[in-house]
Amino acid sequence: MAALCGVKEGWDYFAKYGGAAAGADIGDSYVARVEEAIQALNNDINAFSNNAVAADKLKGFIAEVWHADTFNLNAVLRDAASRAVRNESNQHASADVTVAEASGKALLFSMKYYAEGKDARGSAAMQAKNVIEAYHEYRSRSKLENPMSFEQYLENYGYSGDAEELYRSIYYGQGRIIPSDQMDEAISYLTRKMNAELGKEGPNRAAVYENYKETLEKLSDRIKDSQGVESFPLTKEEAEVIAALTKEEGFNAADFGVGMELITREYVMKQAVKAGYTSAVITLVLQTAPEIYRAIDCLIKNGEIDPEELRRSGWKALSATASGFIRGSVSCGLTVACQSGKLGRALMGADSAVIGAITVLAMDTMRFSFDVARGKMAPREMGTALTKEIIVSAAALGGGMALQAVVPVVGYLLGSFLGSIAASAALEAGERVFLSFCADTGFSCFGLVDQDYELPLDVLEYIGIDTATIRRKEVSRCDIPRIQIDRVGIERASGDTIDIMVLRRGVVAVNKIAYII
Repeated sequence: MAALCGVKEGWDYFAKYGGAAAGADIGDSYVARVEEAIQALNNDINAFSNNAVAADKLKGFIAEVWHADTFNLNAVLRDAASRAVRNESNQHASADVTVAEASGKALLFSMKYYAEGKDARGSAAMQAKNVIEAYHEYRSRSKLENPMSFEQYLENYGYSGDAEELYRSIYYGQGRIIPSDQMDEAISYLTRKMNAELGKEGPNRAAVYENYKETLEKLSDRIKDSQGVESFPLTKEEAEVIAALTKEEGFNAADFGVGMELITREYVMKQAVKAGYTSAVITLVLQTAPEIYRAIDCLIKNGEIDPEELRRSGWKALSATASGFIRGSVSCGLTVACQSGKLGRALMGADSAVIGAITVLAMDTMRFSFDVARGKMAPREMGTALTKEIIVSAAALGGGMALQAVVPVVGYLLGSFLGSIAASAALEAGERVFLSFCADTGFSCFGLVDQDYELPLDVLEYIGIDTATIRRKEVSRCDIPRIQIDRVGIERASGDTIDIMVLRRGVVAVNKIAYII
């Protein structure tokens, strides 16, 4: 019987802790993904340290890495599915970065941080470069003895001879990314070019105008997707500084404001709510599983289900879901806040499993305190309950960590379950043995066990002593005169038999031993 009570207590604890642990684990995984995204930015940029390209010409490559990796970091922060990939292609008019959205749609982006583009007009002009301009650039840079003719060039890259296509940017349809400090001037430059084309006459002016207009519409200092995920802007000077650092002492993203401080309160709350839903489901399943088993057992034995039992189970499920949501969101929020440095650097290494256990203990402490304040629980009962919970929590943590090394995926939860069951059963058995010893010997264990030697009310009534419940009332002190009562003689009565009632010592309350029938 003691073992069964212990198993039940262990299951009840794990039903609470399992949801909190799952919530804390969600927070831990989120912080780990953010750290991984930041480290990817560091690694990808520092990979250029051995590149033969000079630092002043490296900024274009740095910009590609920066925008792709900071976009991915922002996607992780927002818990979005979109991801950016550098194409690392030198093909004609190829995109520098491709963003794959969750819907399957691909967004292409062209970046211009070239050394030739020393001002905003140069960057904007490069982004608006049409097919004819691209061909002339090819001829001027070509080292071939027999470069392609214009017709061969068009055929090679799949262009038609249509004027609208010839005067269209070779990056048509792509996002055009330039340094953030050049945006205002580049917009002014493209606007002036558009206005200038409006005042010109000629068959190709409309096509040239549309090219500048399309370039202006696509111009930005960051890559973006349709869900609001975007990269971090980068100036031309910052790109040059990063390139120089890569060649010298190494790049550290934290020096450029890319660190754990990016996890804002908004992101913490979003993860907490997400974890709350998960924890609520886990708690609901664990709390209602025994109720479902009892309902099925009742149906098999009696041929029907008790409606009152179903109602009670329903209320328990509703309460468990609400409590599980709170525990999961609190444990997740605390985990993210601690590990991201929101609560100080000393707590950045806090273990998520410990945070989950502390969350359960803290919430139960508040619940027990409320019950004590309402008179539904004695202070000694609260102390005993919390002591048990601390021991079971330690066993659950130890069991989870031990089994996690053997079974990485579900080992922690399974180990926690076994640890809580084992600890609860051991505590139940040990407590019974200890209290039995105290009942037999009268040992109070230095005041931890209350030894009450008053006779129970039912025994007093049985032996003929009238009892009454007296309400306590505050009265003022007064002097009562003493009177002399004459003695009365009582004749002794004789009887043939006597009744004997054997009392024994037993547990009547938490850590309280008294006479029981």
